[in-house]
Amino acid sequence: MLGKVELSGWLDSFRKDIRATLKISGIDAVYLHPYYSYWLKDLDQARIEKARLNFTSEIQGLDNNVTANCHVELTDMVRKPLEIGESEEKASRIPMLSWIGFKNMDQGKVELNFVIKTKMDSPQFGFNNFKMAFEDKIAKGRSIGGFKLQDTLGFPA
Repeated sequence: MLGKVELSGWLDSFRKDIRATLKISGIDAVYLHPYYSYWLKDLDQARIEKARLNFTSEIQGLDNNVTANCHVELTDMVRKPLEIGESEEKASRIPMLSWIGFKNMDQGKVELNFVIKTKMDSPQFGFNNFKMAFEDKIAKGRSIGGFKLQDTLGFPA
Protein backbone atom coordinates (compact mmCIF):
# COMPACT_ATOMS: atom_id res chain seq x y z
CA MET A 1 0.00 0.00 0.00
CA LEU A 2 1.39 3.36 -1.01
CA GLY A 3 1.32 6.44 1.14
CA LYS A 4 -0.08 9.80 0.20
CA VAL A 5 1.58 13.24 0.21
CA GLU A 6 -0.41 16.50 0.12
CA LEU A 7 1.04 20.00 0.14
CA SER A 8 -1.11 23.11 0.06
CA GLY A 9 -0.55 26.77 0.78
CA TRP A 10 1.38 29.69 -0.65
CA LEU A 11 4.94 30.99 -0.84
CA ASP A 12 6.28 34.48 -1.44
CA SER A 13 9.94 33.84 -2.25
CA PHE A 14 10.73 37.56 -2.65
CA ARG A 15 9.54 38.51 0.86
CA LYS A 16 10.45 35.05 2.22
CA ASP A 17 6.99 34.42 3.63
CA ILE A 18 5.15 31.11 3.64
CA ARG A 19 1.99 29.48 4.91
CA ALA A 20 1.57 25.83 4.04
CA THR A 21 0.27 22.50 5.24
CA LEU A 22 2.12 19.27 4.54
CA LYS A 23 0.33 15.96 5.10
CA ILE A 24 1.95 12.58 4.62
CA SER A 25 -0.28 9.64 5.40
CA GLY A 26 -0.07 5.89 5.33
CA ILE A 27 3.64 5.41 4.66
CA ASP A 28 5.33 2.26 5.88
CA ALA A 29 7.40 3.18 8.94
CA VAL A 30 9.63 0.13 8.47
CA TYR A 31 11.31 1.85 5.51
CA LEU A 32 12.31 4.73 7.80
CA HIS A 33 14.19 2.42 10.18
CA PRO A 34 17.60 4.04 9.54
CA TYR A 35 16.25 7.23 11.13
CA TYR A 36 15.06 5.61 14.36
CA SER A 37 17.65 2.83 14.56
CA TYR A 38 19.20 4.65 17.53
CA TRP A 39 16.30 3.37 19.67
CA LEU A 40 15.39 0.21 17.81
CA LYS A 41 18.53 -1.50 16.57
CA ASP A 42 17.11 -4.60 14.90
CA LEU A 43 13.62 -4.82 13.42
CA ASP A 44 13.88 -8.60 13.06
CA GLN A 45 14.67 -9.04 16.75
CA ALA A 46 11.83 -6.67 17.64
CA ARG A 47 9.58 -8.74 15.34
CA ILE A 48 8.04 -5.61 13.77
CA GLU A 49 6.64 -6.53 10.40
CA LYS A 50 4.94 -3.26 9.48
CA ALA A 51 3.56 -0.02 10.87
CA ARG A 52 1.91 2.98 9.26
CA LEU A 53 3.13 6.52 9.80
CA ASN A 54 1.18 9.76 9.38
CA PHE A 55 2.83 13.17 9.49
CA THR A 56 1.29 16.64 9.44
CA SER A 57 3.08 19.97 9.53
CA GLU A 58 1.61 23.45 9.69
CA ILE A 59 4.32 25.71 8.27
CA GLN A 60 4.37 29.46 8.81
CA GLY A 61 7.08 31.89 7.89
CA LEU A 62 7.56 35.63 7.88
CA ASP A 63 10.68 37.56 6.86
CA ASN A 64 12.73 34.40 6.38
CA ASN A 65 11.88 32.94 9.84
CA VAL A 66 10.00 29.66 9.48
CA THR A 67 8.21 27.65 12.15
CA ALA A 68 6.81 24.21 11.41
CA ASN A 69 4.49 22.67 13.99
CA CYS A 70 4.73 18.94 13.37
CA HIS A 71 2.58 15.99 14.41
CA VAL A 72 3.60 12.36 13.91
CA GLU A 73 1.27 9.43 14.49
CA LEU A 74 2.18 5.74 14.35
CA THR A 75 -0.67 3.35 13.60
CA ASP A 76 -1.37 -0.25 12.64
CA MET A 77 1.77 -1.83 14.03
CA VAL A 78 1.89 -5.52 13.12
CA ARG A 79 4.34 -7.90 14.74
CA LYS A 80 5.63 -11.10 13.24
CA PRO A 81 4.07 -14.08 15.02
CA LEU A 82 6.22 -16.35 17.15
CA GLU A 83 7.12 -19.69 15.64
CA ILE A 84 5.74 -22.75 17.40
CA GLY A 85 7.86 -23.37 20.48
CA GLU A 86 9.68 -20.04 20.16
CA SER A 87 9.80 -17.85 23.26
CA GLU A 88 9.61 -14.07 23.21
CA GLU A 89 12.97 -12.42 23.78
CA LYS A 90 13.61 -9.17 25.61
CA ALA A 91 14.50 -7.40 22.33
CA SER A 92 10.98 -8.02 21.03
CA ARG A 93 9.13 -7.29 24.29
CA ILE A 94 10.56 -3.79 24.81
CA PRO A 95 9.15 -2.22 21.59
CA MET A 96 5.76 -3.77 22.29
CA LEU A 97 5.70 -2.52 25.87
CA SER A 98 6.73 0.94 24.65
CA TRP A 99 3.95 0.82 22.05
CA ILE A 100 1.42 -0.03 24.77
CA GLY A 101 2.78 2.69 27.08
CA PHE A 102 2.53 5.36 24.38
CA LYS A 103 -0.99 4.23 23.44
CA ASN A 104 -2.08 4.46 27.08
CA MET A 105 -0.74 8.01 27.31
CA ASP A 106 -2.54 9.23 24.16
CA GLN A 107 -5.97 7.62 24.42
CA GLY A 108 -5.11 4.69 22.15
CA LYS A 109 -2.81 6.55 19.75
CA VAL A 110 0.95 6.79 19.45
CA GLU A 111 1.76 10.41 18.65
CA LEU A 112 4.52 12.95 18.96
CA ASN A 113 4.40 16.72 18.52
CA PHE A 114 7.43 18.89 17.91
CA VAL A 115 8.42 22.24 16.43
CA ILE A 116 11.08 22.99 13.83
CA LYS A 117 12.42 26.54 13.61
CA THR A 118 14.60 27.37 10.61
CA LYS A 119 15.31 29.94 7.90
CA MET A 120 13.62 29.90 4.52
CA ASP A 121 16.77 30.76 2.57
CA SER A 122 18.78 27.99 4.29
CA PRO A 123 16.32 25.45 5.69
CA GLN A 124 17.80 23.04 8.20
CA PHE A 125 15.94 20.24 9.81
CA GLY A 126 16.99 16.91 11.10
CA PHE A 127 16.04 14.03 13.27
CA ASN A 128 17.08 15.83 16.46
CA ASN A 129 13.70 17.59 16.92
CA PHE A 130 11.93 14.26 16.63
CA LYS A 131 14.43 12.64 19.01
CA MET A 132 13.88 15.36 21.63
CA ALA A 133 10.09 15.00 21.31
CA PHE A 134 10.42 11.24 21.78
CA GLU A 135 12.61 11.64 24.86
CA ASP A 136 10.25 14.29 26.30
CA LYS A 137 7.33 11.93 25.75
CA ILE A 138 9.09 9.18 27.68
CA ALA A 139 9.93 11.60 30.52
CA LYS A 140 6.31 12.80 30.59
CA GLY A 141 5.10 9.21 30.69
CA ARG A 142 7.30 8.47 33.66
CA SER A 143 6.22 11.60 35.55
CA ILE A 144 2.47 11.06 35.09
CA GLY A 145 2.64 7.31 35.47
CA GLY A 146 2.07 6.49 31.80
CA PHE A 147 4.69 3.75 31.97
CA LYS A 148 3.82 1.71 35.03
CA LEU A 149 5.64 -1.31 36.34
CA GLN A 150 2.38 -3.23 36.80
CA ASP A 151 1.48 -2.68 33.13
CA THR A 152 4.84 -4.07 32.09
CA LEU A 153 4.51 -7.11 34.36
CA GLY A 154 0.91 -7.65 33.38
CA PHE A 155 1.67 -7.77 29.66
CA PRO A 156 1.33 -11.39 28.47
CA ALA A 157 4.73 -12.63 27.36
